[in-house]
Amino acid sequence: HRDSLVDLSPAEGLDLARILKTVLVKFDGLWGISFPYMMVMHQAPTDGVARPGTHLHIEFYPPLRTQHKLKYLAGCESGAGTYINDTLPEEKAAELRAVPCPEF
Repeated sequence: HRDSLVDLSPAEGLDLARILKTVLVKFDGLWGISFPYMMVMHQAPTDGVARPGTHLHIEFYPPLRTQHKLKYLAGCESGAGTYINDTLPEEKAAELRAVPCPEF
């Protein structure tokens, strides 16, 4: 558990880079296209002030439902600033796990 990128050790930073590269290569391999995505990184501010309860985490929001089907934001998503996922994370994780990827 880390609050921000600056809290990662050099080894943890390399591990995170490898994980991100693996995810992105698997995205591209999923349908054999250059996969579009929005990556959101949440972390504590790096101003030196302790903020209990914060933690570094990364979220991906792909705008595609299928290879040829774009996800359009609904009114509630645009109005509330939320993104509704109409699939189960477990199903999408299984799809990504099945994509071959070299080890980095």
